[in-house]
Amino acid sequence: PDRAIALLEDTTALAELDQQLAHLERLAALGKFSAGLAHELNNPLDGILRYVNLAIRLCDKLDDKRPAEYLLQARRGIMRMIRIITELLEFSRTSDAGLVEDRIDHIIDEALNSLEPRATEASVSFRRQFAPNLPFIRAGNLFQVFCNIIRNAIEAMPTGGTLTVTAEIADENLRISFADEGH
Repeated sequence: PDRAIALLEDTTALAELDQQLAHLERLAALGKFSAGLAHELNNPLDGILRYVNLAIRLCDKLDDKRPAEYLLQARRGIMRMIRIITELLEFSRTSDAGLVEDRIDHIIDEALNSLEPRATEASVSFRRQFAPNLPFIRAGNLFQVFCNIIRNAIEAMPTGGTLTVTAEIADENLRISFADEGH
C-alpha cells in the first residue's frame, strides 16, 4: 500500500496514574498492616503495664526506692508507647471512615476500647448504656470525636471514677451522652 495511517497516543499521564495507584495501594496495605500491628501490640502492653503497676505498689513498701524509680521509668515508656499506638489506631480508623456505615454503639465501643489502657492507668472505668436496635450511620469522623470526648473525661478524673456513655433514641433523634465524675 502506498498509504498508511499512524495513530499516536501520549500515555504519559496514564502511566503516571498507574504509578500513583500502585503507590496508594501500597499505602493502603501499610495502613491495614499498621492498624493490625497496633491492635496486636495493645494487648501485651496492657498486661505489662498492669504488672509494672503491681510491682510499683509492692516497691512502695520497701526501704530501697531504686526499684520503684526504675519501674516508674518503665511505666512512662509503656504509656508513651500506648499513646503512639492509640494515635495510630485512631488515624487508621478515620482514614476511610466517611464511607463506612456501622452501628453507633459499635463506633462508641471501638473508641472506648482504644482508650481502655489509658483509662485503666487513671483508675477510670466505663459504663455502657446502649438502647437496643440503634441505627446504622455513616461513621465519618465520629470515632475521632468520641475518642477526644473520652480522653477529656479521663483527664477530668485524675483520681479515678466512672465514665457513663449512653446511646438512645429519644423523640426520633439519636442521643449520645458522656457523663464523667470529674470537675
